[in-house]
Amino acid sequence: MNKFLEKIYTYFLNSTGISIDTRILKPGALFFCLKGENFDGNKFAKDALKLGASYVITDENSEQADARYIKVENSLTVLQNLSEYHRNQLKIPVLAITGTNGKTTTKELVARVLSKKFNILYTQGNLNNHIGVPLTLLSINQTHKLAVIEMGANHIGEIKILCKLAKPTHGIITNVGMAHLEGFGSPEGVFQAKTELYDWLANNEGTAFVNYSMKNLIEIAFKKGIKKIIEYGKPGTDTFMEKVPSDDGKICVKTCHQNKIKTNLSGKYNLENLTAVYSIGNYFGVTEDDYKSAIESYHPTNKRSEIINKDSNTILMDFYNANPISMKAAVDELSTHNNATKVAILGDMFELGKYSESEHEKIGRYLSESNIKTILLCGKEMKHAKKLLPSALYFSSTQEAVLWLGYNKFKDSVILIKGSRGMQMEKIAEVI
Repeated sequence: MNKFLEKIYTYFLNSTGISIDTRILKPGALFFCLKGENFDGNKFAKDALKLGASYVITDENSEQADARYIKVENSLTVLQNLSEYHRNQLKIPVLAITGTNGKTTTKELVARVLSKKFNILYTQGNLNNHIGVPLTLLSINQTHKLAVIEMGANHIGEIKILCKLAKPTHGIITNVGMAHLEGFGSPEGVFQAKTELYDWLANNEGTAFVNYSMKNLIEIAFKKGIKKIIEYGKPGTDTFMEKVPSDDGKICVKTCHQNKIKTNLSGKYNLENLTAVYSIGNYFGVTEDDYKSAIESYHPTNKRSEIINKDSNTILMDFYNANPISMKAAVDELSTHNNATKVAILGDMFELGKYSESEHEKIGRYLSESNIKTILLCGKEMKHAKKLLPSALYFSSTQEAVLWLGYNKFKDSVILIKGSRGMQMEKIAEVI
C-alpha cells in the first residue's frame, strides 16, 4: 500500500464522508473532483472548500495556495483505489447483484429482507457503476454487518472491475438477455460480461445463487468452477414458491411451507425476483415470518412494476428501463387481465445497436399475436414494430403521444406504459 493512499485514507477516516456534488456536500466531507462528458467537478473545487469540505481531490492544477487542494493524476482512479482499500478493511459478507433485468428490484427486496436480521448497507438508487460502487463501498462503516452491492455494466470488463473493488463473497445474476448491445456488441458479449461475476466467485471461493430454471447460468457456474452453488426455485425444495391467484393484479405467492404472501408488485416476472430473495434470506437465516413482513411492506416507488389507479383506469407503470425481455414480460402481464379493456403504450428500447430494428420488429410480432387490441407506439425505433401492427397508433415522439392523449381519454381500462428511461414515458402517465 503506497504512502500517498494511506494518507488519503486517513483523511477519509477523519471526514464526514465522500462527496462528488457540492449541492449535497456535508461540512467535513472529502470532495472528489470527477469529470464526465457533461460535467467537470474541478470547476467546483473552490466552492466545495467554501461549503466546508476538509480536502478536495483534483486532477487539474490549481492556482490556489491552499494545502487542502490535493493534486492527483486521476481523481476517479484515486476514488476507486480508496474504496478498494476500505473494502479490504471490512470483514463482512458482500452480496453482489447483477443481471439484465430485475437487479434493482431484487436489490431493494433483499435489502428489506436482510435488514430484518442485520444492520446492512445497500446500493442507493442506481449507484451501480464505476462511480456509484466506490461511493457505496465508502459508505460502509464498522456498524454494518452485511453489504448488498448492485452492479451494472454496458461494456465487457466492467463487472470484473467492480468485483475487484467490492470483492463479493456472494453473488447472483438475475438473468441475461438482450440489453446494452451497443456496448456489449452481441448477445454473447452480454453473457460474457454478466458472468464476470462468476469468474470472481470461482476464483475467491464465493457462493453463487442461481435460478434453477436458467440452465445456461447453472452450466456456466459449474464450468467456471464455483464450488458453492445454491440453486433456487427448484420444486420440492425449501427455495421454491409459486404464484397464486390475486384479485387486484398484484402478485400473491405461496411458499414451500404453504404460507401466502401478498405483495405490492405486478408482473409474473417478479416471481423470479421474489424467489431469489426468499433463497438469499433463507441462506442468511431470516425467518419466513420476517420475509413475509418485509415483502408485504415493500411498495415500489421507482417506476418499476408500479400499479396505480387513476380515475377509472388501472395503470401499470414500468418505464424506468426497457429491453426485449422486459418488454415481452410486460406485454404478458397486461395480457393476463382477461376481463378488462387493455391498452399498451410502448416506447423505444434503447442501446440495441445493430439489433434494434429486428428486436423492435419482434416486439411488433409478439403484440400482433397477443390479446391486446389498443396499441400506441412512440419513438423512432418503434416504427419497426408498427410494420407488424397496421392498426396501432404511431407517434414519432413521446411528446406527440402526450398531445394526442390530451384530447383522447381512455376509460375503464388497464393501461401498460413501458419504454426506455430516455423516452420519458412518465409524461404519458401524467396525462392519462
